[in-house]
Amino acid sequence: PPLVLLAPKMGSRDTCQSPAGPASRAAYTLIPGHESDDTDQQHTKASLIDFQQLDELRQQRLRLDEREQTVRKRYEEINVLFESRQAPVRTELEDLGAQIAKVDSDIADAERSLSENDMPVPPGPDALAWVEGVAFSTISNIAVGLNLACMIFSADVARLHLTDVLDNVFLTWYVFELLSKAVYHQRNLFCGKISVVSWNWLDLAIVLGGVLDQWVMTIVLLVYGSGSVGAGDSLDAIKFLRFLRVLRVLKFVRALLLGDAKWTESPPWEIFMSAVISVNAVVMSLELDVEWTGWVLVENAFMLIYTFELIMKLKVQGRKFFCNIDFLIWNYLDVVLVIGGALDLWLFPGIRLFQGLLGQPPEKGQSLETGMMSRVMSLLRLMRIMRVLRLVRLLKTIKPLYRLLLGVIESLKAMQWVMVLTMLML
Repeated sequence: PPLVLLAPKMGSRDTCQSPAGPASRAAYTLIPGHESDDTDQQHTKASLIDFQQLDELRQQRLRLDEREQTVRKRYEEINVLFESRQAPVRTELEDLGAQIAKVDSDIADAERSLSENDMPVPPGPDALAWVEGVAFSTISNIAVGLNLACMIFSADVARLHLTDVLDNVFLTWYVFELLSKAVYHQRNLFCGKISVVSWNWLDLAIVLGGVLDQWVMTIVLLVYGSGSVGAGDSLDAIKFLRFLRVLRVLKFVRALLLGDAKWTESPPWEIFMSAVISVNAVVMSLELDVEWTGWVLVENAFMLIYTFELIMKLKVQGRKFFCNIDFLIWNYLDVVLVIGGALDLWLFPGIRLFQGLLGQPPEKGQSLETGMMSRVMSLLRLMRIMRVLRLVRLLKTIKPLYRLLLGVIESLKAMQWVMVLTMLML
């Protein structure tokens, strides 16, 4: 507080030298004044007010913090409750979105199928509507596939003396199929949009060629005899019809092009292909230890499955099949394996098939693999080992096995240094 300087007190010990002379001394006493007391009281009161306001503000802040925590807790409870109620609705919306996408895809496929098969309403009896059903189409495709297999392995079928029987069974089915469709569609079967009726004309050519080759020629030989001049001319004139048997493969191609192939991307199909790859790896190991003439048939069965899978992937994915970064290596590996396997298993049997259709079968013991072709075919056979690489793709789909595979690969990397250390120690 401010102080007041008073007159000096004579005789006081607290004196200072007077400016009047060196010997004169005076004492001064400092005592608080009245004005300073009032000022101190005002400052003290203001300080008390400030401390009270600060304390009240702090208390208010604490109360606000408590209210904020309470409100935040209520908000979190409401949010959790909202999320629990929203989760089923969100799941239902996602399911509906997936169903809508599937229906849109089905609508697009149906529209595309209608545009490709733009045939008028069949005027035939409704009792024959089953000829356009899925079951009838499936049986027809199976018959075509079996017919092609018998043609490829005609030598094995001939040893069983079943060639004529199977040829007549397949031809009878083709005649029945064509007649059923003709009765149901009538004139619309051969008159209409070219992209649609052309397949029907192809079926007619195949059936007529088979009838002339297998039935008419048999009757001609029975009537005129195999040694007559007329019979010989007829055989030379109609021999080219045997080539129409090869066109039966186009029926199978048609089924693949017009059918729905999206099911080949479903989990059941992936499981099936994984099982096929595993069985194929086991068969490849058994071929080295067990001698059996039927291994070629088993290899052709696997080759048919791989070829079918590749065709379906190309149909579903289109150009994306060759541009998919995630599966780029595997897709090209599939293409190489299928092409190499087809050349290995089907090239020379196909050549022999054409020679047989021309009436010029290869001589007994004659081999088509000579010179450079023999070395190329040996290289293609070695490519079968690459099928084992497909097991890596199988393991990648199964996470525990894939992690185990990665661990084995890392351990093999360490083994090279173990071998180096072993060589140094020896």
